[in-house]
Amino acid sequence: VKADVAKRPIDQALKQARVFIGHPVHDRLKFEPNYNSAYAKWRVAFADAIERVPCSRQVAAEAVLECLPELVKGTIERSVHPDDIERFGHTIIIYALDHTYLTKLELRSVSAAWDKVSQLPNELVRQYATRFEHCAHIYTALYSTHGLSNRDITAKFADGLRGTRE
Repeated sequence: VKADVAKRPIDQALKQARVFIGHPVHDRLKFEPNYNSAYAKWRVAFADAIERVPCSRQVAAEAVLECLPELVKGTIERSVHPDDIERFGHTIIIYALDHTYLTKLELRSVSAAWDKVSQLPNELVRQYATRFEHCAHIYTALYSTHGLSNRDITAKFADGLRGTRE
């Protein structure tokens, strides 16, 4: 008797996960732990993606695992019990990743990027605004307790302007 492996819950979850993370995984959702703030940026991008797509805990867990490099994925699969993944979904995996990758250095890197964000030479205001918004989003997602006001964000943006190029 041949088992129909395509109907196993894990295979269905993986298939659904690949719908929104891509197969192969979209570049913006691949975690590449090669530089400072890589994890922070990936974590925010993944959280944004998972927020937009209603899915089960199992699908979300498979999605996060698919975004990880094989060595990191193997470490997570060995350190997080499958029952915990089934119960808590992707949040338990993110928690385990945070423990390893969301270090003080990583957070300082995000904070430093926010502190020094400003318009680059020859950068259009629209380009600066896009880059500024991305930096602000990452900063506020990780430092939500700091609660930047619209006034603070507007002042920070204005302080970073270098010219009047449109």
